Amino acid sequence: MVTSKDILEIIYNKRTGNIITLSETIGKEEVEGLKLVGYIKTGLTGSEWSITKFGCDTYEAVYGDLKASDKILGYFGHYILGW
Repeated sequence: MVTSKDILEIIYNKRTGNIITLSETIGKEEVEGLKLVGYIKTGLTGSEWSITKFGCDTYEAVYGDLKASDKILGYFGHYILGW
């Protein structure tokens, strides 16, 4: 079973490739879903795919490492303001 995190990791790490191999890896329905959501785009011939900026930004926002400013804000909010 391929989870949504696995799917996003696959397209984030590969960045581009053949649509047929991606369909074999994650499933045809998932590929169509990624296109509809806007995480990947296909070329003119439809045989190649690449990740969009939206797909990269979404992966980094959800699963990426926290920046130093985010860590400081979290510490300040939790320990000083009591959020």
